[in-house]
This record gives sequence, structure tokens and C-alpha cells, in this order.
Amino acid sequence: MDCVVIAPSLIHRRAGDRIKTDRRDAVKLSALLRPGDLTYINVPSDDQESMRDLTRARSDMKNQERAVRQQLNAFVLRHGFHWPSGKQR
Repeated sequence: MDCVVIAPSLIHRRAGDRIKTDRRDAVKLSALLRPGDLTYINVPSDDQESMRDLTRARSDMKNQERAVRQQLNAFVLRHGFHWPSGKQR
């Protein structure tokens, strides 16, 4: 048997469709699944999830670095010092 994962937020609903029963849900899902109107989601593998964690960690560190750089620059300027102009080689 094939099994697919579908996000509940991706199931199309009409505005007045508020009555929920298992039977109605099953009929509705089977009717939407047959013509391919449902969008499947991909469950990430362990490798994909670890790469996403690494990317999130890098992004968090870059954001912290930017915030600290701005705080340091504000501190230096507040005390009347300026960074040397131009790039140092």
C-alpha cells in the first residue's frame, strides 16, 4: 500500500465547510487524491535535517556577529573614536 504525507494546511476547504467527521474527511481526501489535487510533503532524511540544522546554526551565528559588530561600533563612536577609513592591508 502506498502512503503519502499531506500537510493539513495544504488541503483546500470551502469557507462554510466546518463539519468534521472521520467519514466525511475520508471521502473528501479520497476525492481530492484521485485527480492529484493534494500536495505531498517530503519528510526530510537524517542527512537533510542535519544540513538544515547546520544552516540554521550558521545563520544564527552570523546574525549575532552582525549585532555585536553594530554594538561595538556604537560604543566606539559614543566615546569619540572612529575606525580608520579605507581597508587596511
